[in-house]
Amino acid sequence: MDELLKVAAEQGVTGTLTDDQGQVPDEPAGAEEDAEPATDPRFDAAFNAIEAGDWESAAAAYQLIIDADPSERDAIAGLATVGLYRRTEGEDEGALRSIADQPDAAADVVVQCATADFDALAGRWSLAFDRLVTCVRASSGPDRELVRSRLLELFVLAGEDPAVPAARTALANALF
Repeated sequence: MDELLKVAAEQGVTGTLTDDQGQVPDEPAGAEEDAEPATDPRFDAAFNAIEAGDWESAAAAYQLIIDADPSERDAIAGLATVGLYRRTEGEDEGALRSIADQPDAAADVVVQCATADFDALAGRWSLAFDRLVTCVRASSGPDRELVRSRLLELFVLAGEDPAVPAARTALANALF
């Protein structure tokens, strides 16, 4: 680029770009691309409810978006996130962990799911997935379905985390 500018100057091509009125623009080219993208107004009610700690309203706002467009991934992830916040609010993580880590607690669906929620909240996806896959193996019937559903919800939240593919395989092996 420097070489191009040098040659242009040697040829007498100098100056500054101006707009239609002959004014030099305030922003450099590409500044609009650097600007933060506008948010989707459909999500405003959910965001406001989350900021207020109103999980019910946030869930309802996300559900409205999903009802209108079932493939809206951001709303699906938002609803799952609200569920995670709702389930962990007011829970004693330390007490849950002390119960969940007992050798005979692998099939305690409520405790294992709650502890996995705290792992997920902290971004410890592998721990959350391993805990729940172990619980799937140790449970049956409706309990097993509850844990499987929770795992699927956490997969949505984890997105592209590298732990997801291995956990999906482990879940499939545990189920079949």
